[in-house]
Amino acid sequence: MSDWAELEELLRKQDYDKLVVAVQGLDAAGRKALVDPVKAFEKRARDFQERLWHLRGGLSIVGAGVLPGASAVAPWLVRNGFWNSVDIHNRRSKIDIVDAVLQVLKARDVPWLPDLVQRLAARLSARRFDERLFRMVTELLAVTDTEPPLTDGMVHGLALRDYWSRGDDVDPRWLAVVPRMFEVVGVGRVFDSSGRYEQGWPVRLAGWAADGRVDRAAVIDGAIAALQRGGRQGDVRGYLRVYEALDLDLAEVVERVRDYVPLLADAHSSVAGVAQRELFRADDAGQLEIELLLDASRAVFFRPEKKLVRAQTARLGAVISREPGHADGVLGALAALFEHDAADLQAKALDMAIAHASAASHQARDELAVAASALPADLRAKAAKAFGAVDAQDAPVTTLLPAPDEPEFPAPIESLCDLVDELQAHRAGIYENVDMARVERLIAAVVVFADRDREGLRAAVEQYFAGSWYPHQGHRDWSSIDHWHQLSEQEEFASLISAAAAPCDAAVTTPYPPPDAVVGEKQWRHQLAENNLLAPQRVLVLRLHEISVGLAYAPRPMLVATPTHRNGLIDSEVLLERLTQAAAEGWEPWEHDLTQALLRLPNEHDAAVATRADALGTDAGKRLAHWLSNDGTISEAGTLGEILAAQPVLRDWYRVNEFHTAWSTLLPAHTEHIAMHMAPVLYEKTLRGRGGSPMLTALSRAAGKMGEHCARAFAHGLDAHDKNDRAEAVDALLVLAARDRWNPEALGEQVGRLAAEVELSLNRVVPCLRDLSQSGAASLVWHTIAAALPPMLSPDLERPPQRLADLLALAVELVEQVRPTAPIPELAAITNRRGTSRTVTEAKRLAAALPS
Repeated sequence: MSDWAELEELLRKQDYDKLVVAVQGLDAAGRKALVDPVKAFEKRARDFQERLWHLRGGLSIVGAGVLPGASAVAPWLVRNGFWNSVDIHNRRSKIDIVDAVLQVLKARDVPWLPDLVQRLAARLSARRFDERLFRMVTELLAVTDTEPPLTDGMVHGLALRDYWSRGDDVDPRWLAVVPRMFEVVGVGRVFDSSGRYEQGWPVRLAGWAADGRVDRAAVIDGAIAALQRGGRQGDVRGYLRVYEALDLDLAEVVERVRDYVPLLADAHSSVAGVAQRELFRADDAGQLEIELLLDASRAVFFRPEKKLVRAQTARLGAVISREPGHADGVLGALAALFEHDAADLQAKALDMAIAHASAASHQARDELAVAASALPADLRAKAAKAFGAVDAQDAPVTTLLPAPDEPEFPAPIESLCDLVDELQAHRAGIYENVDMARVERLIAAVVVFADRDREGLRAAVEQYFAGSWYPHQGHRDWSSIDHWHQLSEQEEFASLISAAAAPCDAAVTTPYPPPDAVVGEKQWRHQLAENNLLAPQRVLVLRLHEISVGLAYAPRPMLVATPTHRNGLIDSEVLLERLTQAAAEGWEPWEHDLTQALLRLPNEHDAAVATRADALGTDAGKRLAHWLSNDGTISEAGTLGEILAAQPVLRDWYRVNEFHTAWSTLLPAHTEHIAMHMAPVLYEKTLRGRGGSPMLTALSRAAGKMGEHCARAFAHGLDAHDKNDRAEAVDALLVLAARDRWNPEALGEQVGRLAAEVELSLNRVVPCLRDLSQSGAASLVWHTIAAALPPMLSPDLERPPQRLADLLALAVELVEQVRPTAPIPELAAITNRRGTSRTVTEAKRLAAALPS
C-alpha cells in the first residue's frame, strides 16, 4: 500500500490517532511525494457533492505534516479548520485537532514556525472569533517563544479569552497588547460584558495602570480616543466603563480638557454627560478657560438631550453671574438655543439673556435681536421689548417637492443568461427588501422559458443551483416536505425554480391537476394548515406553489397576473389581451394567477373591456367581465381575495416576512385593505424590531387614498425605534402629500388615539412631524396635530401622554405659518388648570395663538 493510500484510508475512517503517527513517520521525500495527492483530495473534499466536508479537520493534520512551508500551511489550516466531526457525533476518536496539528508541527522541527505564527495571526478575524485558530496561534507562540503579533484578530481574541491576564504574574510580553485594545473595533463590547463583574477588564486595566504595569496616561488617552471614535453602543459602553474605572484626578482632567469638547458635539449621550461632568470639574477648580467653556456650550446646545442642555445653560448662568465681564461671549453662546426645537429651552435661554442684557454691549444686544428672529412669535415679541426690533424669521418652505415619477415596469427578460443573472441578484438580496417587480419579472420569465425551451431552462437553472443549499433541483414531489421545506415565500420561490427544471410532457391545454394527482400535495397542504402565516404571506405562498405545481403538471405559456406598473397595477386592456391570447390557444389561466390579476386591476372599470371579455366565451373571460361589470368585494374575486378580505389575525412577530415589501402589490388599488394587514406587523416592529418602513414606501406607491388602516400603519412608522425607519416613513408621507393622498385628519386621529392608549411615543413622532412641516407639509402637519390633540386632551385620561408638551410647542410654531381659523376647544381642559408645568404652559401658548 502506498503512503497516500494508507493516509487516505486512515483519513476516511477518521482514525486520527493513527493518522498523526503515520504523518510523523514520513521523511522529506515521502512528504514531497504526497503534496499533489493531498491537494487533489482536499479539492474534492471542498466539493459538497462528494460529501467529504467532515474530513477537513483530518486534512489539517495531513497538511501540517506534508506541506513544505509556512506560506502553504497557513492558508491550508485556515481553510480546513480544526473541527473534529468524530468528536461532535460521539464516535470513536476524541482527539483534539489543534493538539494533533501542534504535535505534528513540533515533530517536524522546522525553522518556519515563527513565520507560521505571523501568518495565522494575520488571518484571525476580529469580527468572527475562531476559538480553535486563536488557540493554535497562542500555543505556537508558547512553542516558539516569540513576541505576540498584535493584529486586530489577535487583539480581539486576547480580550475575549482573558485567562492570560488573570492573577499577579502576567507575562510582560502580553501587556503590550493593552494600547491596541483601544483601537480594535469590537473590543469595547468585550470590556462592556466583562465590566459587569468585579474583576472584569475595566477593573483589571485600572489596576495595571495604578501599579505601573502599563502606562496610565496611555490607557487614559486610549479610552478617550476610543470614545471620540464612537461606534456601536456596546463598544462605547465598554470604553466608558474603563474610563470610569480609572477615576481620573483633577490634574489628569485639566490636562485633557480640550479632548472632552469633541465628545460633547456628537458622542453618545452617556459619553457626552461624562465629558460635561469633567469640564465642570475643571471649571469649579477655576482651571477652564472661558473660551473653551463657550465652545463646549455651543456643542451641547445643538444636542437633543434636554438634560445636557439644561445643565450647560445653568453653568453659563453661573459664569455670567460670577464674571459679568464675559456677558457678551456668554450671551452670544446662549443665543444658539434660540434655534433649538424645544420651546421651553428657547424660553429659558431668552429669560436668561433678558436678565443679563444690561451687562452686555450694544453690539451684543443687537446680535441677540438678530438671533431672536428664530424664536416663535410670542417669544419674539418678548425679545423685542428687551433688545429692540426683532424681524420675523424667514418664510419656511411651503411648497412640496413634486412626487417622484413612478419608474416603468421592467421589460421582460429576453435570454436565459440574463435570467440566471437576475436569479443570482435576487438570491443575494432576499434578506433585505425584496423588489416585487424583479420577482414578478423573474417568475414570468421562468414560465415563458419553461414553455419555450424547457431543456435550455434546465441547463441554465443548474447554474443557479450550483453551490446552493436547496437540494431538490427538478422535483415534482412534495411528499418529503417535512424533512426539507418550511413554508415561506422564498422557499416557494426556490421550489418554483426547481420545478421549472423538471421534465414535463403535458401540453399547455392540460387542466390544472386536482390535489390527489399531485405527489405530496396532501403533505404540502398539511404544512400550510400548520403554519401560522399572515394573510399576505399565505396569498404569496399559495400563488407561488400553484405556479410550481403548474410547471410540473400543467404548464402555461405565460402568466396573466404580471403587473404592468411598478406598484402592481395591471391595465385592463393588457389583461384582456392576455386572455384573448389564451382563448385563441385553447388554455385557461391557473386559478390563483387569474384571481391575482383581477385584484390588480384599477378601481375605474371600463364597460367596453367587460363586453369584449365576455365575448371571448371562456371561463377566464367571463370572470373578467363579471369583475368589471359589478362592484364586487375583494372576497368575491376568488380564494386569494377571501384570504385578504378577512380580518387579520395576530401571529408571532418574529416570523420572517421575506416579501413584506411586496404586500402592497397584491392589492395596489385597495390601499386600505392591504394596510389593514400591514398595521399589526408595523406595530410589532415598532415594539421589538426594525426594518418595517420599506413597507410604507411600497404603500405610498399604491393607488388608494389614506384611510383608517393606512393612517395607523403610518403612525406606527413614525414611531419606529430605528431612526432610519422613521426617516423612510417621513419620505413616504411626503410622497403621499405630493400625490394628494395624505389624509391629515385620519393620521391625526390615529396618532392621538395611540398616544392616549400609550401605544405610541410622542418623543419619536414629534421630530418626524417637525421634519415634515419643514419639508413643505406644514399645513398637513397642522391639521394632523389638530386632529391628534382631542384624544390626548380627553378628561377621561388619568394623565396626558408623555411629551405632549413637545407636540403643543410644535403646534405653536405652526400657527404662525398656517394661520388656522378655528380654535381647539379641548385645550381648555388643560389651560384652566393651575400650575406651571410645561404641558400647561405650552397649552396656554397655543390657546393664546389660536383665534378665540
